[in-house]
Amino acid sequence: MEPVLAQTNQSRQHTKIPSIYGLEYEQARQKLIAAGWQPQKQHWTYRNELWNSSGREWWDKGYWEIENCSGGLVYCSFYFRDVYGNRLLVTTQGQVNATVNKWTLENSSQSHQSRQHSSIPSLYALEYAQARRKLIAEGWQPQKQHWTHKDELWNSVGREWWDKGYWEIENCSEGLVYCSFYFRDVYGDRLLVRTQGQDNAKVAQWSLE
Repeated sequence: MEPVLAQTNQSRQHTKIPSIYGLEYEQARQKLIAAGWQPQKQHWTYRNELWNSSGREWWDKGYWEIENCSGGLVYCSFYFRDVYGNRLLVTTQGQVNATVNKWTLENSSQSHQSRQHSSIPSLYALEYAQARRKLIAEGWQPQKQHWTHKDELWNSVGREWWDKGYWEIENCSEGLVYCSFYFRDVYGDRLLVRTQGQDNAKVAQWSLE
């Protein structure tokens, strides 16, 4: 019998969770992303904290949302986050062709009570221009900064975005280059979109504030 999602939380708003029981992890991951869940990527140095070779193998395949893997039957844990601040823990069993055997919605003090807002499409790994078009089509408005904001941007990456006409930019970091952009809807909600990368930057995270 297929297990039921652990009901450890009071009723609250969260992104729809598709049935992923028994699926190989890659397939389950694709279904979650399509539903609007975002892999919660660890810092690039996290690989050194993984307990064993199983975890490092997942990491080297690009699944940076891994938390860790056990020995023995090899249970591995992966984290996803939704736009409301909820965290979803997905557990797989097996080393070769590992399949999902449990998933749990975790409490988050940042989770929002149910409220009206514009529809939020899945943006994961889209180039920013494409993600922006999808948001605008759903009614989200780029929250443009005052024209003097360019002088407050920390580095040349942020100023390059500004010069391309993306005045909704908040700022960009150094190193792996994370950039933040804000949108607002007709209900007054703010949506924060973060990209990673400098050339052809892609959406890594988005959250409702």
